[in-house]
Amino acid sequence: MESFIGYLGVGKIENELLDDTILMFNKLLDDEGNLPNVRLKKIFPSSMPIPATSYNHTNGKYSIEPFFNLGIRVISSIATLKKDIRLDKVVLITPLPLFSHTMNCRVTGEADANGRIAVISYDTMKHDDPELVRTRICKELFFLIGCLYGLSPCRNEGCAMKRCANLNELDEKGTSLCEECAKLFSDRLSKSSFGDRYV
Repeated sequence: MESFIGYLGVGKIENELLDDTILMFNKLLDDEGNLPNVRLKKIFPSSMPIPATSYNHTNGKYSIEPFFNLGIRVISSIATLKKDIRLDKVVLITPLPLFSHTMNCRVTGEADANGRIAVISYDTMKHDDPELVRTRICKELFFLIGCLYGLSPCRNEGCAMKRCANLNELDEKGTSLCEECAKLFSDRLSKSSFGDRYV
């Protein structure tokens, strides 16, 4: 049975950006030895529609909660329609500005407490340099996927699990885990009932 972390665009997002960030992220895993046995894979050929109930007319942003509900439906539909695939986790990416009612603020990304779904907004990551945009997205992917596996934010300045308060901090931090976080992740993965299925 094939298994992986699903990657899914929501809203108006270029397929090229999805494909390029998947390639960059998986290459970083290979080159720097991060998150062993974890791989991203696009699960649908095109992006999905924006959740109908997500737009908040009060603040002009999109509530992140309906995106998590969409992730739950995606995991459920894959389990029903594609018996040969085990999709345990999914990351949704959107260009839309997101607002979390749980945190009561605008967010660039958030992972659910059950460790199955993460949502990324690259609205504030946009730049004229597409390589920089992809790198920023990959750094946020590192952080959120680490959260999905139970890692906490790290105080090590260079670690991919360092929480960033702004774009400058995001640009400055690295794309690899510190020794302590790498060991913790390896331990979490080995104790997971499905960890050995990530290829």
